[in-house]
Amino acid sequence: MPVRVWDDTVPAVDQGDTAAAWLGKFLETKCRLVHMSAKRPIGKKYQVSGEEIVSFADSMPFLLTGQASLDDLNARMDEPVDMSRFRPNIVVSGGQPFEEDTWKKIRIGNIEFCATKQCSRCEIITIDQKTAVKDIEPLETLGAYRYQTRGIMFGVNLVQINMGKISVGDSVEIID
Repeated sequence: MPVRVWDDTVPAVDQGDTAAAWLGKFLETKCRLVHMSAKRPIGKKYQVSGEEIVSFADSMPFLLTGQASLDDLNARMDEPVDMSRFRPNIVVSGGQPFEEDTWKKIRIGNIEFCATKQCSRCEIITIDQKTAVKDIEPLETLGAYRYQTRGIMFGVNLVQINMGKISVGDSVEIID
């Protein structure tokens, strides 16, 4: 069955009525569970080798954020927010706030990543991932000091250069 992810329509395999019923009951809404059955390339503008793909995620396979960046944001707000608001794959500790914006190529474990762009944030970050309660924060505060031409930025998108493994606690080496 066709599934739409932003401007892309990709084929997916429906996982059946039993899975749909279970998931729909859990989410309290009518839905279907599907499995991606095709490769969805990232935007040509951000490709490094031409082979990078993304699944049902927004637009890129990896999002890296810095704990120092979240700490900086939380210091500016009345109520701190959790990193889960930003839904990163990788969170790095140490360094300066928003230092990750300047990285071009990094190594974590034995995988090299190329930073393709800063991540512009939408109103999804205003929804508490634990309670589903929506607020104006942290988008309002971020917008006061992280607004750029492409939007309000927090985190960087990455593509991996080689296969390998990363683990919690691995060091991050800035290559470029």
